[in-house]
Amino acid sequence: LWSALSVQLIAAAYLVGEPGVFGKRPEGRLPVVRVIALLPYLGIAWALRDLVPLFTREPAWTRVAAGLGVGRYVRRFPALPEGVGCVVDLTAESPAIAGLPESVEYLCVPTLDGTAPPPEVFQALVTRLAGSSQGLYVHCAAGHELVVRRVDRPVTLARPDTRQLQLT
Repeated sequence: LWSALSVQLIAAAYLVGEPGVFGKRPEGRLPVVRVIALLPYLGIAWALRDLVPLFTREPAWTRVAAGLGVGRYVRRFPALPEGVGCVVDLTAESPAIAGLPESVEYLCVPTLDGTAPPPEVFQALVTRLAGSSQGLYVHCAAGHELVVRRVDRPVTLARPDTRQLQLT
């Protein structure tokens, strides 16, 4: 019954596009009550997230431009690209990366796996990062759904425009 309810809650969240079912907080913590309620689903999701990389040769991250790395959730900070000053976490179902130094800014944009943040949330993120010179690491759960692509001109965070960069 617990497993069925857990999976039904997640299915309903995906149906309406609501990552809030996980209750992820701005600092990246997941409430214990939600973790317990969703543990049958989360246990499988976390196991797959952590085990699949052991059987693949895919790198955890890829540098797509100077100062911009994209990839998957990594459990500890040292596994991130050198020079990262800001981590943008697009996972709704995983806690923040452990061991981030205080000097690394952490931005949490809870997003359901395989989906994109709402346009207004993405616009706010781009605006927030505009003009930043720090290295940026953007990650989703597995690093497969996160695609950075040039749409109609090169990315220029000084003039935020969601047409410049789409995270899908």
